[in-house]
Amino acid sequence: MSSNQMPSNKRILFISHNASRTGAPIVLMHHLAALKRLYPDVVFDILLKDGGDLLNKFMALAPTSVLPKLTVIDRLAKRIFKRSDPALQTVKRIIGNAKYKVIYGNTVLTADLLAIAKQSNPNATTICHVHELEFAIKQIFGEKHFADAIPFIDHFVATSNAVKDMLITVYKIPENRIYVYHGHIPMPDNINTPVKINNDLIDSLKKSNLNICGSGAIGWTKGIDLFIQAAHALHQSNPNDNFHFYWIGGSKSDIEYEKAIYDIRKAGIAHRVTMVENNPDPQYYMQLCDIFFLSSREDSFPLVCLEAAALGKPIICFAGSGGMVEFVDDDNGWLINYFDFIKLNNVLKNLLEDSNRQEVILKKGLVAKSKVAPYDIEKGIIEFKSYLDGKFN
Repeated sequence: MSSNQMPSNKRILFISHNASRTGAPIVLMHHLAALKRLYPDVVFDILLKDGGDLLNKFMALAPTSVLPKLTVIDRLAKRIFKRSDPALQTVKRIIGNAKYKVIYGNTVLTADLLAIAKQSNPNATTICHVHELEFAIKQIFGEKHFADAIPFIDHFVATSNAVKDMLITVYKIPENRIYVYHGHIPMPDNINTPVKINNDLIDSLKKSNLNICGSGAIGWTKGIDLFIQAAHALHQSNPNDNFHFYWIGGSKSDIEYEKAIYDIRKAGIAHRVTMVENNPDPQYYMQLCDIFFLSSREDSFPLVCLEAAALGKPIICFAGSGGMVEFVDDDNGWLINYFDFIKLNNVLKNLLEDSNRQEVILKKGLVAKSKVAPYDIEKGIIEFKSYLDGKFN
């Protein structure tokens, strides 16, 4: 990792749990790209716990290191011969040699490295950008592991007030150590056609009177099963009307993807629901919908909703599921009480049967588009930079 651009005590280290094409890494990538463009004097490096589809993009932004994976042989050597973890040694070498001024961990999955960083470099300011809520932290990192790292983290950046409240209530972190910074996105100016287009889907959407889009990693948290249930309920109440649900995200090689396809077929709604694999340009497909449906059980402040709003799409989401209630209201979408499928179906059914539905959708969509303007990355990067400069007040 090169350090000849700036004195070592002025450098910043950004840590990401991986470089996957998912919310948190994309957030970080957008911010680092804007930081590099608007503040060229800021010099930073990147450390990834694992690789992913966006690895090359991270490497194009700054010197990037990826932790070595611990193989079976490494684990045996560590246990039998008491050898140290090569990943841990890499972290200590990077952090110990560079003497970073700020070490910024993106997601709670970097909290363990922030703890190592603080012990290796006590003078550095450690910041954890928390994108997760209570269940996600328990599931992906472990409640105790995160709690053990908290004393070594100077500041916490929460992606929503819902996250802030959770950090205070569950982890007893003092409020003056937590700063709310909602997600920001590059505003779409030109939607490019992807290389591979699902022509069957596009034909279905053109013939449909109401198109509902969902997106995200396929699994319990994002509520892919709830998305399918909503499609099934509307099919039962309006079997002769023309509508279509489609989900962007996941991979056919993933067992969760196969489970979703299985449910769709068993429910007899394969003609109603289409699954679209991960796409480098999901906004192309998103712009084809009438409504974006966030079916998440738990989501801190998903960027995909901002992206949909920027395209003029109203949003449906569950109240009590996270931070989207800080953006969605009756003017730009529909808030449904958690698991109230009767109300959800009534909203969709009424739209489907309303001859003026496009006017209703357009009106809410225009409000959504105007409301998303403050979340432009070009504006957010100013506040983001202030955190790096230590302005936590």
